[in-house]
Parts: sequence; structure tokens; C-alpha cells
Amino acid sequence: MPSSSQKLGSNHKRIARSINFKFEIEISDTFLMDDDKFKVLLVDKDPQLLRRLTEFLSDRGFAVKAETSVKSARSRLFEWHPKIVLSDLILSDGSGLDLLKLIQHESSLQHDFTTFMIMSAHSQRANVRQAIQSGVDDYIIKPFDLDDLLNKFVFHLQNFRQIPTINKKDYNQTDEASLFLHLTDLLLRQALKGLSLENTLFNLVQMVSLKTKGVRCNVVHCVEDEKGTIVTSNDDRNASGININLNRYPEILHVRNTGSIVVIENIDKNKNLRFIKQHLKSIQFNAIIVCPVYKNGEFFGVLSLRLPENHNFFTDNELRFIEICSHVISMVLSSQNYGENSNYWLKSA
Repeated sequence: MPSSSQKLGSNHKRIARSINFKFEIEISDTFLMDDDKFKVLLVDKDPQLLRRLTEFLSDRGFAVKAETSVKSARSRLFEWHPKIVLSDLILSDGSGLDLLKLIQHESSLQHDFTTFMIMSAHSQRANVRQAIQSGVDDYIIKPFDLDDLLNKFVFHLQNFRQIPTINKKDYNQTDEASLFLHLTDLLLRQALKGLSLENTLFNLVQMVSLKTKGVRCNVVHCVEDEKGTIVTSNDDRNASGININLNRYPEILHVRNTGSIVVIENIDKNKNLRFIKQHLKSIQFNAIIVCPVYKNGEFFGVLSLRLPENHNFFTDNELRFIEICSHVISMVLSSQNYGENSNYWLKSA
């Protein structure tokens, strides 16, 4: 079984176009019957990579089939109807995006399908942006860590809760309008107290954590494509300046790529995900919300909040409060009043 700490995709061998390679592995386990497993279709021209991915994912509760070309993958899509497709960008007879277009235009393929992911050694931001705009759900840069890949699978298999943005919500009802104004007033009062930027941001995430009983509330600055830096954290003021690998946080990457709020709730409700989750030490929660944060109109990073494992859902009021806080944090970060301290977390990184 491949080690989960090992990176895959770093040593590709060129495969002759004439090779017709195909294999299938489905390992049953005592917890999930084959019919209950999430179906994953892997498409890549490297048979060694496919073997290792198939073994790793099968051992963790997925049903896996693998193909090496667009042509064979097309046939597999129609006969097997996978839930996830993970395809290399460049294949011997076309592009992984050709498979995505097929799914987008064939209604018969959309019944069970939820996620299309591209893997590629081409890491330029323009390539990632183009793929996301084409409808790709995630772009995985080779080489990648197996646990990071599993984390992304679990993330994309969630049923995301749709949250309407504040400026589109109807506040005609008196109770709703009063609550909205009250929450905004609380956050603005905190933001305008005249404290240092560091203390202001820390107090804001403290307010969010206390109101929601969250176990961890962070502001993360997305510094580079794969690098983030913690700006502030409610549970540890010394966390400021700590760098994180964004590949381990698919929820942050999703918000960065789409600009939308991510809300995931009640992970343990699904027995398939519950079985898969036991292989991931990084998932110690059942509910999480991640909101985009902006600085001077440009994407800056995220505000994220995790609830304890025994707390499965956010109330509507909690969601609204957290979203308002993300707007206030954006306003604070965009302020010109902090001078040399405006990037204090980078100086301590």
C-alpha cells in the first residue's frame, strides 16, 4: 500500500500511444458494500501512478476504475457513471477537459456525477484559473500528497449549503432587520475602537468564536498559490505568522478560486464519508464555514470557523454573523490607518 506521506506524480514515464492499458481494482471491506462506495474514475497516461492511486483510494473505501486515454474514459463514463473524475490535463489523445465537456453536455452522465478534478504539473495560476472557469472543481498540482488528495475528495463530496449574500437578502421583516443591524453594530464598534490592527483582528475572531461556540476561528492570508499565513487565531495569539500548506485546506482553495462562501455541515451523517474520514487526522470537526476576505478590493484570504465535533450545524443567525464579520475584517484590512503594522503577520512568519 502506498504511503500517504509520499508524493505522487513526480516521476512520470512517457508511455507509447500504442499501449492499451486498463485495470480495475475494487477492494471490499467489512464496513461498506461495493454498491455503497463512492465511484472514482482515474484518467492518466502513467500506469504506475494509476496503480498507486487505485490501491490507495480502494483501501480507503472508494470504488476505483482507471483509464489511460480520453477514448477509453468516455466509454467508462457511460457504462459506470462515476461520482468523481480525476483526470490528467494532457492525455495521449486529447485533454482531460474534453471529458468535462462531455459530462457538461450529456445529461445522462450528470445523475450521479458531482466532481471533476484535474491533475497536472502545469502550476501557472493562469492555467488553474482557466480550468476553474471551464467548470473544473479542483486543480491538483503534481507532485501531490496522497492525504491532501483524500482531503480534497472528502471536501468535494459534501453537500454544500448555499448562503445568499447579504446585499441580496430581503430584510423587510422587522425581526430580521433588527438582528442584522444589531450584529453589524457590535462588529463595527469593535473595529472602530482605535486598537492596533493585531488586537482588532484578534478581538473580532474572539467575538465570532464566543457567539458560535467555535473551537477555532482564523483569518488566513493566501500569500502564494500553495502558501498561506495565519493572520490571527482565537485560540492562540502566537499562531500569527505561521505558514500553512494550502493544499491541505481544500475549503480555502475553493473559496479563493470561486469567491463564494463554503459551509459544510454534519459530515458524520453520511456513512461513506464517515468511513473515509477515519483515515484523515486533519478532519476533527463536523461543521465548518469559510468566507472570503478582501483587501482594497482584491482577494486577500479567508475567515474560517470550525465547530466542535458534537456541534453539527450552524444556525442562520450564526452564519449571518460570521459573514458580516468577514466584511468588517475586509474593511479593517483595507484601512489606511495602520501604516507599518498593516502586514504584521508577515514580519513574524
